[in-house]
Amino acid sequence: MFFWIMLVVLLLVIFWLLREFLHVRRLKKMQLSNKEVTSKALKFAFAQFNLHHANEKLTIAQKTAKLADVWGSGVMAYEFQVHIGQAVALKGLKKELTKSLQSYAENRKLFYQGSQAFVISDLWQAAGILHLDITYVVNEKTKNYLQDLQKVE
Repeated sequence: MFFWIMLVVLLLVIFWLLREFLHVRRLKKMQLSNKEVTSKALKFAFAQFNLHHANEKLTIAQKTAKLADVWGSGVMAYEFQVHIGQAVALKGLKKELTKSLQSYAENRKLFYQGSQAFVISDLWQAAGILHLDITYVVNEKTKNYLQDLQKVE
C-alpha cells in the first residue's frame, strides 16, 4: 500500500514539474516574440525621429535586457540602449517617440483592452547612450506593472 501511495505522489510531482517547465518555456517564447515586436516598433519610431533630425546618427544596441527578469514572469518590459553620442532633450524625445510608437501600434492594430500598446516607462541618458524601458502591454501582469510604476512616481 505504501508503495502505491509513493508512486502516486511521485507521478504527481513529475506531472507538476513537467507542467511548470512547459509553462516557463511557453512564457520565454512569448517574451522573445514580444521583444521582437517592441524592437521593430522602436526602430520605426527612431526612423520617424531621424526624418526630422537627419544630422543625428542613432543606432539601437542589438542586445537588450528583459525587465521581466527583475519584475517577474509575464511582464513584457524591455530595456533598450541607443547610442546617440550627444545630449538630447529627454522630454521632447519621449513625447515624439511615444507618438511614433502609438502610430506603429495603431497601424498594426496592437492593443490590449484599450490600453496604449507601447509605453516608455523610463528614459535616461548616460555616457552617450540613451536607455529606454519600453513596456509592451499585452496582458494583465504587464498592465499591473505599469500601474505599480505610476504609484511609485
